[in-house]
Amino acid sequence: MSGHAAVGPWPSSAMRMATLYLRLKGKAMARPERFSRELATRRYPEPDPIPKKIYQRYAIRTYHVGGWPVLEFSPRAGATENQVVFVHGGGYVFQAVKQHWFMADELSRALDASVLMPVYPL
Repeated sequence: MSGHAAVGPWPSSAMRMATLYLRLKGKAMARPERFSRELATRRYPEPDPIPKKIYQRYAIRTYHVGGWPVLEFSPRAGATENQVVFVHGGGYVFQAVKQHWFMADELSRALDASVLMPVYPL
């Protein structure tokens, strides 16, 4: 072997331990059928509010594509022709949280770009 961990379709020891822990604690995500049932009946979550600091740095416009909002963050400090699409984390299950807004800010500043951030369906 080359010193690399074996890769395969089976879960790692850490993942098996995490799953066991969640099952013992009764968490919904440990059992896919229960998680699916809870997702189907839950109220559609709202993203975390955009922090004031982000509003101070960006002009924010909302577009609708396919019935879903797409936010555009354009730097107030100056126009840029560069654009980047930022698909926030959340695994298509959870909405954007405060950290995602700041990640969009970091992307904009690092790339000198406007950021398009879809608020995609769950």
